[in-house]
Amino acid sequence: MELREIGSQVTEVLGDRYPCYRCHAHKCTKGQILCENCHGKCLVCQKTPAAEICAPCAAAKKKTYEEQRSRHGEPHALHKLLAYGSADAFAQDAKTVLRMLSLPERPIREAAGGGSAGGFAVKRAAVATSAWLAEKTGAERQYISLTRGRKPAKTHLGRPQTRRLRTDVGRVRVGRSRHRISTSQALTAVDAIGGSRAMVPAISDVPLHALTIASEYVEERLGRGDLDAVTYAKVANTVGYVHEAIVSRARRQMRSGHVETLETFARAEAERAVTAVLGDRRLPQNRAARHAAETPKKRKAREKLEGHRAKRKASIADGTHKPVKTGDTKNYFKTQAKFRDRHYQKKLAYNKVERLGPGACRPHEVEKHAAYKAMLEEKKARNAARKGKK
Repeated sequence: MELREIGSQVTEVLGDRYPCYRCHAHKCTKGQILCENCHGKCLVCQKTPAAEICAPCAAAKKKTYEEQRSRHGEPHALHKLLAYGSADAFAQDAKTVLRMLSLPERPIREAAGGGSAGGFAVKRAAVATSAWLAEKTGAERQYISLTRGRKPAKTHLGRPQTRRLRTDVGRVRVGRSRHRISTSQALTAVDAIGGSRAMVPAISDVPLHALTIASEYVEERLGRGDLDAVTYAKVANTVGYVHEAIVSRARRQMRSGHVETLETFARAEAERAVTAVLGDRRLPQNRAARHAAETPKKRKAREKLEGHRAKRKASIADGTHKPVKTGDTKNYFKTQAKFRDRHYQKKLAYNKVERLGPGACRPHEVEKHAAYKAMLEEKKARNAARKGKK
């Protein structure tokens, strides 16, 4: 029997178990915020009986929030939630905290009946999550946000992001990937996705299988033995980018129920990354083929440019190289820009005085008008003298 069939049978008997928003133990049903151990206790100290946060903890958190606000500006949303509680919290702050851990708000809102009650339940879940995050250090919170946080599915104008990525051995183009993560970070991230309350337990192992498929494809390509050292390193370096793309895709798809397509996406992404590396026009084998297909005109231009580069490199090595431009060119261009702006201001003042008259303009505009008019008359006389000589 397959692993998915076993998982579905266990789910039918026991029901789905989701993590608690306070202690993150898998003891809650769908839409439930707190488990039996955390319910009825203060969310901060976990000792005093309270509906949300006890009075001493609330006073201490509010004092800390005000101190941080006066010293360093507006603190993070989780400190604001702990200071004011769910009654005076903003919905945007609650969403910010829940997105740090990819926690959905729709099941909580629907379980509470929607409307204002659902919004209050979402804020309470965010307060519980903030209490759990407040116990972590800054580095731990940053790592949690990196491995479990939600990332936007679309970039500017809704287009999928595709850019060249500079690595230590070259560049590679991999789908929407912008960063490279290690294998341990990828495994930690897929474990968190599989254990999320938004993931169906029966298919929680699909992200891990997707990582395995991508790694196996790259290893199979490296094992053929037809790559040189540089190309081998470039192909091996694509694994981190492909894993980051898979983790981002898994975070977006775990709410839509289409996680099964993640395995197909992993193989296609790995194939695309390896193809992009092997098709790099700067590789020696690709460069030789490109030079062989050049026209005579392009070949002569390339050889001439390579000769100039070799000559310049040799002159730099023996100390006889003389730069084309010397001096501080930045100051020169700044001066030219200053003269250009002054001329433009004189022209604007001249047009304004000619259109409205001197009485409707300021004194400095009248002065600029006179200076610009004198320049025009001088230019006119110079042109007339030049024509008279001809």
